Amino acid sequence: MSGVTGSVGAGGTLELRRDATGARWTGGASAAAMWIALQQHGWRLDATAIDLGRAWGMDPLLVRVALGRWVDELLEQGVVEDASEPCLRNNPPGGLSEQS
Repeated sequence: MSGVTGSVGAGGTLELRRDATGARWTGGASAAAMWIALQQHGWRLDATAIDLGRAWGMDPLLVRVALGRWVDELLEQGVVEDASEPCLRNNPPGGLSEQS
């Protein structure tokens, strides 16, 4: 994601920093997995949820809801912006399919 620096520390701790503002967010190994998977899937929440759901043995729809809430938190904290990756917002939950 343009303008955001992510780093994963010992034990899987994720730190995200918005380069322009210095806004920071830190989280654990699950957040690191979500961030990496989002990158791998071009910031598409549905495709990310399907992949993580398989890896974690969880319903992809539940993972999709958690991803959406997490992205909302990052938006609220100023770590990511709608304009930087519109697909983070224009990807409503529901209707997940294997082709996502």
